[in-house]
Amino acid sequence: MGYAASTLNQRLELAEASLAKLNEMAKVEAKAHELTYLISTQRITVAGVSKGINASGLERVDNLWRKSIVGDEIRTDGYLYESADIAFSIQNEAGLIPINSANQYWLKRWLSAHGYSVPAQNQLLAVLADYLDGDQLLRPRGREGLSSNPGNYLAQSCKELRRIEEWRMLIETYPGFLNACGLQRIPAVNMNSVPAILGETFWPNNMTKILTARDQDKWITRDHAAIQLVPSLITVPEDMYTRFGGETFVVIITGKFTSIQRRVVRNIGPGYAFTSKEVH
Repeated sequence: MGYAASTLNQRLELAEASLAKLNEMAKVEAKAHELTYLISTQRITVAGVSKGINASGLERVDNLWRKSIVGDEIRTDGYLYESADIAFSIQNEAGLIPINSANQYWLKRWLSAHGYSVPAQNQLLAVLADYLDGDQLLRPRGREGLSSNPGNYLAQSCKELRRIEEWRMLIETYPGFLNACGLQRIPAVNMNSVPAILGETFWPNNMTKILTARDQDKWITRDHAAIQLVPSLITVPEDMYTRFGGETFVVIITGKFTSIQRRVVRNIGPGYAFTSKEVH
């Protein structure tokens, strides 16, 4: 093969690779728009986000839903779907550890499960609280007003916890924490949206059963059903878990060349249907 032919083949291969990347980017963007639209406009149930396809599941009587589950939901527990050479997931933030909450019950549970002593937990929680609150009052073992600990506002991203020395070290040791971390202010976690990675930490003896039930479209639709699946919940304060709720969702779409992570918030106030922004 001559030089000219070899050069032409290389250019053709580059063009084909560029076209493949563009096609994939279009698919990823289209899926991101589709999921954002569904989250912002369709019914949210214990099973996830409805696609708006099953009309019988969207019927109302006296302005109340006839059925608790539509039957066409996309799961919001971080379950990974694969479609047309791309993969996507939706995670309801109500199923994650709510670091912006004043009650850090689940964060303490996570720290304890990962071997942090009570004094270590107290220090991590104190510096986090001083970072998140809006005052200059110093908590015992906390820190205020230092360049290494800026803040005094609620976290806008879990990644910003790296600004706090103690939390930077924790994230370096347990990078999976970022996948378990959410920005909710409500302390209760949605049992139907807890992802596998977090459920296996909190309920290692029960999460397989929970995931099997979800795969069979058996969702927690009654309060007592949660305790049936996870008997240890009887020791957890009732206001620390729920079977529904959450208006903020993290959408992740990935391909071979392209990925998008988007945080979608619905029903933020009068005149607004949703907000959406990329997460970096």
